[in-house]
Amino acid sequence: MADSVIPNWLTWQDQPYRLSSGRFSHWFVDARMIFANKHLQDAVLSYWQHELIADARILGVPPGGESWAAALRTRVPNDPSARQVIIVEDVVTTGGSV
Repeated sequence: MADSVIPNWLTWQDQPYRLSSGRFSHWFVDARMIFANKHLQDAVLSYWQHELIADARILGVPPGGESWAAALRTRVPNDPSARQVIIVEDVVTTGGSV
């Protein structure tokens, strides 16, 4: 399979990407492109707003998680003083950046 782009947010390459975790993947999901597409962004946020606990603190891991966290805070009750914390990351392999 030659390098190809399925939709603009999902890419497959013959040569795998080296992820920040050091692992390799042929697939790359570009969360920034999903966020830029209002239809996809709404679908993702609608799903998560029903899955997340209310009255928690919602924080994003820079750089990509910050925009998703800010968008979630507009849909889910956010309590900056809450003891429960929801951490939003746009790319997760090992969780090392969290």
